[in-house]
Amino acid sequence: MRAVAVVHGIIVSLGFGLVTAQLSDKTASPSMEQENESLEIGPAANTVRMPATLQANSKLTDLPGDDATADALESLALPVDTQLKLQNLQNQQRSLIRRESHHISTSDVHRHKRFDLNEEDAEEEHHHHSPPAFQGDPHLTPEAIFANKNIAPEIAEFLGHMAQRSRVHHKEAIKVSREAGLMQGRERSIDSEDNEDDDDSDDIEDMKKAAASGPKKTALSQFFDVVDSRHKAGSWIHSECAAIAENITHQYLRMKGRSRATWATAGPAGAMGRAEVHLGMFFRHWKVGDLQQIARKFRLSVLSFLATQDAGRVKLHIWTDLDNHNSSLREILGPIAYHPELMDAINITQFDPKIEFAKVPPTFARETLNQRYKSNEMPALKPDLIRSVILYNYGGLWMDADTVLLQDVAPLLGEDWAYLVAGRQGAIEGALLSASKPASHFTNEYLISYVMRQPPIHAEQTKEQPLLVELFNRDPSHTTLHALPPCFFDSDTHTDSVEAVLVADASTRSNFFEKVVAEPYREIFSVGIRDALQDGSGAEASVLQGPAFARYANPEQDQDDDEKQSASTSPSFAYHWRGNYASPWVTGSLADVAERTFMKKLNIHVK
Repeated sequence: MRAVAVVHGIIVSLGFGLVTAQLSDKTASPSMEQENESLEIGPAANTVRMPATLQANSKLTDLPGDDATADALESLALPVDTQLKLQNLQNQQRSLIRRESHHISTSDVHRHKRFDLNEEDAEEEHHHHSPPAFQGDPHLTPEAIFANKNIAPEIAEFLGHMAQRSRVHHKEAIKVSREAGLMQGRERSIDSEDNEDDDDSDDIEDMKKAAASGPKKTALSQFFDVVDSRHKAGSWIHSECAAIAENITHQYLRMKGRSRATWATAGPAGAMGRAEVHLGMFFRHWKVGDLQQIARKFRLSVLSFLATQDAGRVKLHIWTDLDNHNSSLREILGPIAYHPELMDAINITQFDPKIEFAKVPPTFARETLNQRYKSNEMPALKPDLIRSVILYNYGGLWMDADTVLLQDVAPLLGEDWAYLVAGRQGAIEGALLSASKPASHFTNEYLISYVMRQPPIHAEQTKEQPLLVELFNRDPSHTTLHALPPCFFDSDTHTDSVEAVLVADASTRSNFFEKVVAEPYREIFSVGIRDALQDGSGAEASVLQGPAFARYANPEQDQDDDEKQSASTSPSFAYHWRGNYASPWVTGSLADVAERTFMKKLNIHVK
């Protein structure tokens, strides 16, 4: 607007320069005056006048478009050609003003439309409309990044999210400062546009909302209105939670049904068209004791996948920091390795940080990931490093090694979610963690949050929120990350030990390994209970005591139990036993009867 005012002044000065020159010519050369007066352009040339509206005390500094200039010239009786020149000059001026006005925001017009201010008002206006103290680089806004066609789409997505984080943090800082009364003078009005955009509505948010309002292609997405309405585990009643889980499964079966494929007919895991379940088995950064002694517990997660999942819809991808020919891996797979049809369902990949980090766009992020992977910096976030990179690169479902699948998780796939934890208000966990696709909004945010998280300066520094909790709380509309109800996933009692993919030396007693199988799981694992009761080869005492298990010892009940088991479903989709590798394996525990049931279903026999 300042440029427009300058142009206005130049044009006005130029117009009166012509008038002054013409008046001088009138005094010095009467003959020229007569010559000009005799000039005719058109039949009404001598009557051409610029329109004028008389105003008392009109000023030349009024807004462009006022005709005070014509009033001042009305009594001069200028020649026709001079009047035409001035008229054309004013028309050009107005045209220029109109063009410039397209580049001026409404707030700027309002800011400059008053000129007759007293000193007090002018000072107040200066404070109110002074430039903001903080101005981000216009080339680094989310909108500019997404509009830049020279940036690869995946890099633009990543950088756009970083710019969005910076914008949100800036607005939060302004809001806090304003509420605390720390902003004085012109800083009190920093970024007035922020107040008009408190919902952070920009390109990224619009894309998130568009995705959320789009067609619901998965069974789970059709229940997000209910799932997203409750943000804490305590707000869920178990019966309501169980009903939603059952309805999601039924909706999935109506939409897609179960395939008739088996592991023998589904083809190799490398074939396209099936969702990936990523199972992490990383040992070098966590001391888990004698790997051969606890191989049985690692094997249980693989068995659970093979026994419960739809062979035509999913495949298993094991990520490990061990060499593919490492004897420990063969020990973990155990009898599974003797079944080619089962091994075809499994991909085993040694995690190569150089290859995986190279797929992350910004150089800064790659360097940070590589440094933290090689060092022991921020060990509590080591699981987030692996999860975020794998899900960013490949999408799918992440599964910690200390997790057992209890029923088909296909109804839950294709969306971005973590889950609430029963008994822990505000806790969001990711032992099972789903990404809708590679480089989704959620995986971008997850990876950026990990890269931007700074290590504590000293040991006494206040513990920060887990990354998933931070992401969930930062997205109240749940367009990036959903939190599934607590009953979807069961778990052992939480400990205060470092939460990692593998955690050793657990101090609490494990319900999964040491206690008798709970009543809700007895129908689904009735085959395993019966096998445990009939098995007298183990030296360990069974916890399957009392009249409640008497019927399982009757061989005549075998056929009835098999029919009931095929019709029943697990009360949860998975069980997270929280790295209790030190817990003893007790006959008749949930772990024991689950293993027996899985192996019988897969026709695996231990020699």
